[in-house]
Amino acid sequence: FFLMFLGICFACLALSVTLSTFAFNRSSLSDKSSSSKKISITYKSRPVFSTLLKKEFKTFFNMPIYCTNCFMGAIMTIVLALILSLTTQDVPSELAPMFAVIFSMCAICCFGSALPTYVTFNVDGPNIETTKSLPISFEKIALSKIIFSVVLYLPFIVIANILFFSISGGEILMIIFSLLTQISSLVAMVTVGLYINLKYPKVNWTTETQAVKQSISVFYGVMVAFALSLLPFAIVMIFPQILSILAPWIFMLIHIGITLVLFATFSILLKKQGNSLYLKL
Repeated sequence: FFLMFLGICFACLALSVTLSTFAFNRSSLSDKSSSSKKISITYKSRPVFSTLLKKEFKTFFNMPIYCTNCFMGAIMTIVLALILSLTTQDVPSELAPMFAVIFSMCAICCFGSALPTYVTFNVDGPNIETTKSLPISFEKIALSKIIFSVVLYLPFIVIANILFFSISGGEILMIIFSLLTQISSLVAMVTVGLYINLKYPKVNWTTETQAVKQSISVFYGVMVAFALSLLPFAIVMIFPQILSILAPWIFMLIHIGITLVLFATFSILLKKQGNSLYLKL
């Protein structure tokens, strides 16, 4: 019985070795045949600018305090339009056009108090080194941040103007100049805010509140918004007789000219100094 048991064991061993050898040879042959085949690799490339813009929106909506802080100024603009439009119904018709100027300046003050570019490099703090290491020019990064801020606030500005002028009424010329004044101010303040945040960044923060609210760039940005919104009132206070000389839409035209100069100045500063300031972050 012992010899019979020993023979069965050797037979099983031989069978297992034979099967293992066969399986190994089959796998090696399949590897050779698969390696000889050409495999086509496909990939999808996306435009850099649209990816940067998508990143801005993702960062914005993934940080609650950032999102809430910015939307607060936008919502205040709509509330302001509703309040002022109801107020103008008790105002003499000859003074109604001046209320359009007042509305535009107050709206600039509201949405200019919390623009995303005031803190945009702050909120990028944890990932700023990764972004800087990518082969993307600063011009594209800056443009994506400016476009993001304008796109974010533009619907609120349009809604506020529709609400104000549909209730209070107004000439088509005043409606056009009101929109142009607020949009030009938005673009100018966004550009100024981006440069200020580059000059005074706060990328080393421990809480999101520090990045969004406790930054010197926010203070300077709000001061620029206040200065732009108070500019027509300061002119009237210095030269009271100007009210009887200039039409209200001319005030807006002058304001648009000032904001365009401001935008051009800080665009040049960003082009000349932006990249070096960005690399220092």
